[in-house]
This record gives sequence, structure tokens and C-alpha cells, in this order.
Amino acid sequence: MSILKFAKKYSKRNVLDKKAKTDKVADKSKNVTATKKKKGKTTSRKVLKGQAINLDLQPLVTEKGVLLQEQGFVLFRVPTKTTKGQVRQAVKARYKVNPISIRSLRVAPKKRRRGATTGKTTGWKKMYVKVEDVQKIVTGP
Repeated sequence: MSILKFAKKYSKRNVLDKKAKTDKVADKSKNVTATKKKKGKTTSRKVLKGQAINLDLQPLVTEKGVLLQEQGFVLFRVPTKTTKGQVRQAVKARYKVNPISIRSLRVAPKKRRRGATTGKTTGWKKMYVKVEDVQKIVTGP
């Protein structure tokens, strides 16, 4: 068998194998979408009522935060993917205080250097929570 005949056979075999694999992948993807439709449930970041929230609320003690306490606001540092609903439930559960309003602010990561090595700090969210009684949060749970 010459090299050219072998190359043609080998290339045809590879093309047929690739088509078969793509057909199998397409069949699998059809089954997956069908099973997803059957379940009917989607996962989202929405907070469900009655769901326990284990959130690490870190109150920010800064000059601005202390000045805002006179107006009824408390500042919290939370992870970036935390939602307002999760913070609301966590404040209710931990401090037994009803939040009136919540505003969020994303703090971008900053660039830092140590010699020739560059890196970034972690990003986080700042939550401004307006509550009825600030003293319950300031004195602790």
C-alpha cells in the first residue's frame, strides 16, 4: 500500500470518527435540555423566604461610618456576590433589627506591588443599611 492511499484512508476514517462523535454529543445535548425542561427549576441568586443565611457581616468602623450612624446608617463589608435581600435577612437574624433601606456599592480591587511582582487586592461590596435602632447594632448582638 502506497503512502498516498494510506493517508486518504486514514483521513477518511478520522472524518467519519469526528462526525460520529459530534452526532453523539448532539444527542447528549438534546437529552440534557429535555431533562432540564422536565425539572422546571432554575437556580438563581434570589433569596427564598425562610432560608437560613450564614453571612459574615463585618461592620466598617471608619470616620464616615461613625458620622452616618447619627443618620441611622450602618456600614457593612460583605463578599461581592452578596445581594441586598441576603443582607436584609442576615441583619434581621443577627441583630433583631428591621432594616428600612439598603444601598450597595462595589469596591473595585486595587493594584499593589511588592518589588517587581504586581497583584491585586480582593474586591468587595459595601452595604449602607438604614435601620430603626442603630444602638442595637453598635453595641453588638
